[in-house]
Formats: sequence, structure tokens, C-alpha cells
Amino acid sequence: MKRIFLQLWQDDLGAMLSVEYVLLGSITVFGVSAGAIEVRSRVNAGFQQMGSNITAMTPAIDMKALSHDRPVTSQPVEQAVPTVVQIPPSP
Repeated sequence: MKRIFLQLWQDDLGAMLSVEYVLLGSITVFGVSAGAIEVRSRVNAGFQQMGSNITAMTPAIDMKALSHDRPVTSQPVEQAVPTVVQIPPSP
């Protein structure tokens, strides 16, 4: 058992290779985290722009019209009457 531990202690064949793997892994992790932060900021900006566009399209609701203080009337709503345009025949 002592001989096996001594051999493991003296064996350094994979030491350089493991250091390279650690460096490669750390560079990869830092690159992925920086890329994820950039993607997050771009997606957030896109959703903010989309929200602004939707807000600009939606008309504001008048809360006074929704109040229950006003009496409800049963008057019919005027409907628009389409106009007919006569096109003269061509000569």
C-alpha cells in the first residue's frame, strides 16, 4: 500500500494536461457568462421596445366612463350609415 501511494505521489505525467484543461474550462466559463449577460441585455431591450410599441397602440381607458356614479341610460348608440358612391359609366 505504501508503494502505491509513493508511485502516485511521484507520478506527474498528467499534471500539465490537467492544468491545461482547467485553464480551458475557466476561459470557456467566463466566455459563456459574458455571452449570457449580453444576450440577457438584448432580450430585455427587445421586450422593452415591444412593450413601448404595444402601449403606443393601445388607447388609454377613461376611468370616469367606468364609474358607477353616473346613471345608466338606455339610449341607443348611433350607428354609422354607409354612403353609396355612384360611379358614372365610362364613355
